[in-house]
Amino acid sequence: MRKFLLLFLCLFFFLGTIQMQAQERIKMIRGAGGTYTIPCEVNGLKLTFIFDTGASDVSLSSTEASFMLKNGYISEDDYIGTENYQIANGNVTEGFVFNLKSIKIGNTVIRNVRACVTNETNAPLLLGQSVLSKLGSYTIDGDYLVLNTGYTNSNGNDSGSMAAEINLSDEDFQTIKNKAEQGDVAAQFDLGVCYDNGYAVPQNYEEAAKWYRKAAEQGYADAQNNLGNLYYNGKGVPQSYTESLKWYRMAAEQNDANGQQNLATHYFFGEGVEQNYTEAVKWLRLAAEQGQALAQENLGFCYLNGSGVAQDVTEAVRWYRLAAEQGLAHAQYCLGNFYENGTGVPQSDAEAANWYKLAAEQGNADAQNNLGNFYYNGKGVPQNYEEALKWLRMAARQGQADAKTALDSLGEAY
Repeated sequence: MRKFLLLFLCLFFFLGTIQMQAQERIKMIRGAGGTYTIPCEVNGLKLTFIFDTGASDVSLSSTEASFMLKNGYISEDDYIGTENYQIANGNVTEGFVFNLKSIKIGNTVIRNVRACVTNETNAPLLLGQSVLSKLGSYTIDGDYLVLNTGYTNSNGNDSGSMAAEINLSDEDFQTIKNKAEQGDVAAQFDLGVCYDNGYAVPQNYEEAAKWYRKAAEQGYADAQNNLGNLYYNGKGVPQSYTESLKWYRMAAEQNDANGQQNLATHYFFGEGVEQNYTEAVKWLRLAAEQGQALAQENLGFCYLNGSGVAQDVTEAVRWYRLAAEQGLAHAQYCLGNFYENGTGVPQSDAEAANWYKLAAEQGNADAQNNLGNFYYNGKGVPQNYEEALKWLRMAARQGQADAKTALDSLGEAY
């Protein structure tokens, strides 16, 4: 039950149906202990960061922050406040939080990124989730960070939607805003996405809710789903399962796959409606058959556990595989588990290692831990102590308990 809960709470914030046109490969430098560093530009200043999927925010030392402040790369206007952070050794320290106007990675520019400045003068520069979560789809191929770039609407809609572009200029944002204010429903949705995710403007959930609502009330399914997300999580609006259920249902009944997946959430947990596994499976199936990856994984979970449907491990594996092949990290991790244990598939350590690696490269801590153990024991992969330490450390820095225990027993630092 707990795994299903974790899956369902990862609700999609839909940016439009998109299709990958190109990839950008950025060379990283492998350091001691298997860490990677990557060149970036922060507000125009060239800096090299440690690529750290376990860090919640971009992290700067007081040395870099002082230099940036003195030379105009950041200003007092960028200061947000203070917050306590847990560093790699487990200690909690106070940090100063700033808004970075832009971080450029390769040719991709991410705007309005939250960053923490620690009090330590020699603290490492970490590229954390406050920027990585805005990169969109990416993978690690050897020593390269591979970004999926150049997105367009795959449904052929030429409404002028640009909100799915991470590198959104001020001019592009103003164009969207002007259209939205003139009543263009697609632009209203896109403007909501900008405020929701901090694209070209500081993140503002109240403004996101305002613009989603304008589009949702005109029947725009994507906006109905996203407004449901805000109500579900209490962002920019009072938290209300009744309201999220209402908006998800509107989107779902228009055959919106994300709305169907999220409506299934309410039925599975009885949130704002009587709990009904059968009804949850009904909506999951509709979404899964449209290719919605999270619905595919959750439908697989239902088949695996016999929730709302007859238990069928073979069918469970089929849906997990479809989600994994779309790049859903947790589904990849689960498929690795199936192969490691021979659940619904022929047992294969090599296949398990392959799926664990795909999930690990996306930052799944459990997969990183399992892959580290595979390398340590030569299970499904050639034995490699350095690779084992690399993946165990990545997992441990995300708080994965088994990885921490393994490193402690080996006398190795995180």
